[in-house]
Amino acid sequence: MCQEFKRDDSEKFLIKEFGMISHLIGRELDQRTKNLGFSGAEGKILHFVLTQRDEAIFQKDIEQGMSIKPSSVSEILSRMEQKGFIRRVSVSHDARLKKIETTEKVEKLKKEMIADMDKFENEMCQDISEDDIEAFYRVCDQLKLNIKKYGVSGADNKKLSFD
Repeated sequence: MCQEFKRDDSEKFLIKEFGMISHLIGRELDQRTKNLGFSGAEGKILHFVLTQRDEAIFQKDIEQGMSIKPSSVSEILSRMEQKGFIRRVSVSHDARLKKIETTEKVEKLKKEMIADMDKFENEMCQDISEDDIEAFYRVCDQLKLNIKKYGVSGADNKKLSFD
């Protein structure tokens, strides 16, 4: 069980640390993707779509796989469609469903984008042991489960999939 945190005990708080890490990663991704013509958020979604193993990807997959609100995903996908990075294609069995496909514009950048994301992850993990990385993933999994279980918006969180 996690110790009970008190403000006067320490300067370290999980929320503060995760917030800073998230901010630093977002800023770094924005810089790395700027020269390719898309934002960090667009880059994260493109990376998600590109790394799925030949599976049809729909907006719901992005929402669940990345824990992003439907309205945010919709807005980002619309921007990406306007920029010519993706297209939404109707599927034969349900006209309401739109499969997300990358365009040739993105396919040309695919190797470079994935390589750069992999490079960035490797840079972040420098001097961190494999055991510590595995422990980090276990802790993140447990934190996500706890947030899902105890979070204020528990009803919304119960729909989220973190796999």
